Amino acid sequence: MSYRILIVCSGNTCRSPMAKAMLEDAIAKTGLEVEVDSAGTSGIQAGEPMDRRAIAALGEFGISPGAHCARHVTIADLAGADLVITMTAAHFGALHGLAPDGATMTNFQLLRSFDPDCAASNPIDGSIDVADPYSGTQDDYRNCVRQIKAALPGILQYVASELGQAH
Repeated sequence: MSYRILIVCSGNTCRSPMAKAMLEDAIAKTGLEVEVDSAGTSGIQAGEPMDRRAIAALGEFGISPGAHCARHVTIADLAGADLVITMTAAHFGALHGLAPDGATMTNFQLLRSFDPDCAASNPIDGSIDVADPYSGTQDDYRNCVRQIKAALPGILQYVASELGQAH
């Protein structure tokens, strides 16, 4: 049985699918057995593909977006995940109401809390949120990719530690 990570943003068309694609790419270069999925706190964009600007930004960094269909997060998603990574403190809070029990909440982390340049910040105040690029420019999508990329080594190290493996 592999370790399961769920990455959550708002609509599941930008940040969380970008992070999923990037984390899957990083995991493929390790010996870790990890499944990665993504979902959104809102179901308003359910069924939609990844945003074209997100796909373009990933391509600029040499990451394949893979197939994607936006979906709404479920209680089963939260219960089945070993680690739930949210893009913002607001997503973290929204999931709190869905979590099946308090123990599940201990597996919730903000994405940028894995970035050593952000880890000392207070995650509850929104200071380390990954900003939503949806209404922004292509540079906003590139910045989102950079923020995700900075957190990947920390995520891999955390998961390797959880699995009792060196990374």
